[in-house]
Amino acid sequence: MQGRPAIRLAVPGDLPLLPAVERQAAARFPPEDLPAGRHDETTSMEELQQACATGWLWIAVDASQQPVGFLLAQPHDARSLHIREMDVLPAKGGRGTDTALLDAVAGAAAARGFRRLTLTTFSHLPWNGPFYERRGFRAMDASEHGAVIADTLRQEAAAGLRHRIAMCKALAGPTTGCASPRSPGTPRTRA
Repeated sequence: MQGRPAIRLAVPGDLPLLPAVERQAAARFPPEDLPAGRHDETTSMEELQQACATGWLWIAVDASQQPVGFLLAQPHDARSLHIREMDVLPAKGGRGTDTALLDAVAGAAAARGFRRLTLTTFSHLPWNGPFYERRGFRAMDASEHGAVIADTLRQEAAAGLRHRIAMCKALAGPTTGCASPRSPGTPRTRA
């Protein structure tokens, strides 16, 4: 298959293959951003199974149906779907896989009535904050975080992650906190 890999919902047989994708993606992060020992941490099998069972886990597959990336999402409330994890094999990067995963989750979220996507990410790495900005996400002010995102950012800081921000993207209809980007020159609070 040339171009973008196919995107589909994960099935139970895919799950044992996803930690290897996650570890390889984590290897791209410099040690000052991902502290020692964090490169080998992966999403728990229990969390993957739950997301698979509820239809919130998408995978990107190559022509041989092998996973080359995945995206795990979790509903936070009736209007917000949170992207908990997205990883793509570095060797498959730059081919639109990550964008295809984001498009799939955005379409599914909108179809289920969610009005926005949220995530936390590194603000300064090109394949993190700047990548998401180019795909319609914007950094959230601390006043927009809500309890779940604020708690996520606190946990990430406690785990030694620095330069983390929360971002959101409006899907459709009125939203809280993501309806439109700020006007140029408006300061942003970086959590």
